Amino acid sequence: MLNGVMMLPVGFPLTAISPSGKFSIAKGDSEIISKFFAIGRSIPSKSKVDQSVLDETLRLLILMMQQSAKPPIANKSNRVLSRKVFYPGTVTNGLNPDDIGVIGPTNTINNGAVQLFEKLKSLIDGKTVSPTFAGEVTEGDVTATEIDEVKRNQMMKVGASLIGVISLERQLAELRLHNILATWTKEIDTHVDEVKGQLKKIYRVMSVDTTLENGQSGERIIFFDPEAQETRTSEEVLAMEDYMKRKHGRNVRFDFVNSKVIAGIVHNWAIKITPTERDTTKLDRVLFTKTIMEAAQIFGPQTINQNYAKERYASLSGEDPDRLFTENQPQPQVNPEVASSPASSGDLAAQMMKGIAAPGKPSVRQLVSA
Repeated sequence: MLNGVMMLPVGFPLTAISPSGKFSIAKGDSEIISKFFAIGRSIPSKSKVDQSVLDETLRLLILMMQQSAKPPIANKSNRVLSRKVFYPGTVTNGLNPDDIGVIGPTNTINNGAVQLFEKLKSLIDGKTVSPTFAGEVTEGDVTATEIDEVKRNQMMKVGASLIGVISLERQLAELRLHNILATWTKEIDTHVDEVKGQLKKIYRVMSVDTTLENGQSGERIIFFDPEAQETRTSEEVLAMEDYMKRKHGRNVRFDFVNSKVIAGIVHNWAIKITPTERDTTKLDRVLFTKTIMEAAQIFGPQTINQNYAKERYASLSGEDPDRLFTENQPQPQVNPEVASSPASSGDLAAQMMKGIAAPGKPSVRQLVSA
């Protein structure tokens, strides 16, 4: 496109330049007017008239204050007087005070003007962001409950802007998904297989740092080789993960993806954008600690995944889990009398633990420690 004019012929397939078949352009709106509008509504556009009235009121208040401090003066003394004669402590000889008079009202600023200014300001705050929510200092003592209520109301007002951001992220994710599936699933090189005496295609391998299914941090290595996906067995994959754990001391998971299959199921993807807070608060940590304590009291401490609990607690505290906790910590000892007491464990815990005496498949950590 040049200056907004399409340079391609009519009917030209966009898949030649964009794997998704769509324009590689996404838009974000502060507030969506309609899905048929190319533009959105911004906060300044909603409060433009109110802000103009507030600015004009502020200018008038300044003029009123200047008129009260330095009112206009009428001079009947037939003398040219300087402004300095009105300064405090100034002595002017031969001047009759009755020849000097104030023109107009002297006390122009009243409660009505101030209340009008505050009313206009509150109208703008209602359309934008509350001063309390923005972190400004407010008059009087504001309790935590009031701040939480103001925050909830403000989140409802910025919901329209949040929907616009979600729409933008969904468009970007969809365009990126098509590009990734069309590019990363293709072979990147070839080499000679001396055993089979033929050329073999080499596919991409990528690794990401993530949180594994057991709640621990680790590395996930993804292979896009369709032949490896068809030939690798579960026992071989577990053996590879166990070897990487013993050699490098880090949890590793191997995923083998059939690039030919995944490239053809692009329309089966469902993109969901979930807004989350970037920073956690102390309240989240307190609530998580309370949840863990209640779960331990109801179901028993032995049912808590210690690794995940430590990982989550360190994350909510803003600490590094590997530095906050040490490996092979002694597990908390449970008094058998207390554990077997109906008052402490309850019938619910006994029913849930019933029939789980048979051990399941050992984990990689148990195999390594053995």
